[in-house]
Amino acid sequence: MTDEGDAKLKEFLAPGEKILKIVKGALKGAHYERLVVTDRRAIVYCPGFLKRNLEDFYYDKISSVEYHEGIISNKIKFHVSSNVKEVDWLAPKEDARAAATLIKEFIAKAHESKGSGKETILIKCTKCGGKNSEEAKFCASCGKKL
Repeated sequence: MTDEGDAKLKEFLAPGEKILKIVKGALKGAHYERLVVTDRRAIVYCPGFLKRNLEDFYYDKISSVEYHEGIISNKIKFHVSSNVKEVDWLAPKEDARAAATLIKEFIAKAHESKGSGKETILIKCTKCGGKNSEEAKFCASCGKKL
């Protein structure tokens, strides 16, 4: 963990979930973001002073990831259902590239296990009815604590 904002990430993790990589970046329209790669999901986290925002993407829900490396900035785009989530200004480049590679590997493994007949246990959100993995602490659709 690199600072107090990163340390607060632990409260959003499921039991046994491990952070593998944290990359500083910015989201369109935001000033301060983190791309966090865990062994279960990619998290876009904004450790704001008064309010924290978190968006997570479980690897089995991501259809693809694009990594773009430029002279000035690097970015990663997540394609989830019909949505595209972009995290821009990732630094340093080596960390951004490593994060993109890790995410792609986890996506491949998640999609392989989907086809293997493994049963996935889902929890239904009481607020919106969204389906979430059993280890999720927050609903992926509405953000309500599960």
